[in-house]
Amino acid sequence: MRQIPGLSMRLVRENKVVFDADLGFADLDSKTPLTNKNLFRIGCLTKPVAALAILMLEREGKLDLTDAVQKYIPEIGNVPGIFDGREIKIEHLLSHSAGVARGDYSSEIVSEEIKINRIAETPLCFAPGEQYKYSNWGYFLVGRIIAKASGMSPFAYIKKAILSPLKMSATFLHDEFTDGLNDIATGYWKKWHFGDADLSQKSCVSPWYPLDDCSGGLISNGDDFAKFLAALNTGKNAGGEMVFDSGIRERLFTLRMSKTRSKFSCYGFFGQAYEDGNLIYFPASNSGFSAFLFCFPSEQIGGIAFANHLTCNNELKEMLALTLDAFYPDENKCHLKRSKQTLTGTYLSQTGRSLSLFTDDQGNSTMEFEGEKNALYPNTVKSYFQSGGRLRRNMLRTTKKNGMVNTVEIGAELFRNADLHQNIERKVFIGWNSIVGIYNFAPFGNLEVLVREGQVYLNFGVIYECRLKHIGQTTFRQLSGPFRYEDITFQIDPENNRAVSFTLNGMLFKRIKDFDT
Repeated sequence: MRQIPGLSMRLVRENKVVFDADLGFADLDSKTPLTNKNLFRIGCLTKPVAALAILMLEREGKLDLTDAVQKYIPEIGNVPGIFDGREIKIEHLLSHSAGVARGDYSSEIVSEEIKINRIAETPLCFAPGEQYKYSNWGYFLVGRIIAKASGMSPFAYIKKAILSPLKMSATFLHDEFTDGLNDIATGYWKKWHFGDADLSQKSCVSPWYPLDDCSGGLISNGDDFAKFLAALNTGKNAGGEMVFDSGIRERLFTLRMSKTRSKFSCYGFFGQAYEDGNLIYFPASNSGFSAFLFCFPSEQIGGIAFANHLTCNNELKEMLALTLDAFYPDENKCHLKRSKQTLTGTYLSQTGRSLSLFTDDQGNSTMEFEGEKNALYPNTVKSYFQSGGRLRRNMLRTTKKNGMVNTVEIGAELFRNADLHQNIERKVFIGWNSIVGIYNFAPFGNLEVLVREGQVYLNFGVIYECRLKHIGQTTFRQLSGPFRYEDITFQIDPENNRAVSFTLNGMLFKRIKDFDT
């Protein structure tokens, strides 16, 4: 489990907080203890609040979820020709099923007009209502709809309709927050978050990437957001007054677009279906902060955890699961716990190298490779950090087949399970040597362009890895991940025929060194 500077956690049953904890430090350098007064950038947990605001506006008769987005934001228009004029509806935005791209993730601050133009000019990832893909741009548009329908700024309406009735006096939208700046905890990250998985590296202060709207702009603390969680359970504020009725709660928690047999998007949340009830949850990360929210609507139980470190959502989920089990062991809500993979086996690459993985009875995993033995630390269910060794800079990633780990990927090399692949053809790898390497955009960090079995990948370390489709001489299209369908073109130095940089979402990544497996 990664080190977390500060942790704020609340467990709520019905309308009461049954457990609260504020642990660790608000600032590591000064050793300032974290208290219940410290504020966190809660990032994408803004989205459930914005979704609730839309449902409140619908209840007031000011909009309908089946309305076309173009009714409120005519500049968006339709994508011509591709989808037979099908309209994006408000309900599509709420459930991430509009096909709108994920959107900008950089240090650049642009006007609303520029952002709307970018959205309008970017092709949809799929036809509205066809599937779901997480989208910050989609919830930026939700904020514009709130403003148009209410005649107020998004935050002013959210404050009037939700925050004030729930007595949430310590929750603000970033661009309207002026008081109490000293109460914001310092956000941290490790720079290996993008491409350098060195667990011994000290956490440093995280740069701030602005998500200052309804996609991720709220600031709050544990005490205040526990009031929102209690209202999700009951619809009431701490005084017992009804703020929103069961009909709105039911619409928020309805499972809508399916990604797998059990995983769904909801309005503002994600959900998983189980025989004994649904789990509603939402992870969030933003500029040195992480959060995780869950609730079991049928039991009126929920929890929230904030931390001032980036990408520790899984750790927060695990700690909430342990806390829930300690308070309500008989209710067996094991769905919140993260399933563990058994990695034990021998894996072979086509270049003749082999590695061995072991998982003990406690779920701890290790890797043996060319005389080195290193512990593995889970990042997600399918990816791991290494504690040391020559390859510790690379994330270890896995795939499954028929319930078994099928492949292990480390950097540019693919290892196959020897039990599933008896005859692995050995071959000398020939790659795209002109573009393979490590690239850097200072505010964002490092990323890798690598080649595995003749396929080119763009590797953002913790964030994601996607395959690139070759569509031009030096141009590639991303086939998955947050920036899916957005092309990148490499700039080539004619002196040595090697790439020196490429541009992605307005960010110029410069090649800093060759990639060495």
